Amino acid sequence: MPINRYRTKRLKQSKKSFLGRSFLISIILNIILLFAFGNMIAFDFTMPLPEKE
Repeated sequence: MPINRYRTKRLKQSKKSFLGRSFLISIILNIILLFAFGNMIAFDFTMPLPEKE
């Protein structure tokens, strides 16, 4: 019986760490995307592209 309980505990821990890692990765990706988008907007404002009619 204690072995089974230990296994479930281990499973829960691994699940938690996986969730934390995916959360961190998503935050980092969001920051990178925001930074890239912000740079794109700033670039457009500083150097407006010539509009073709």
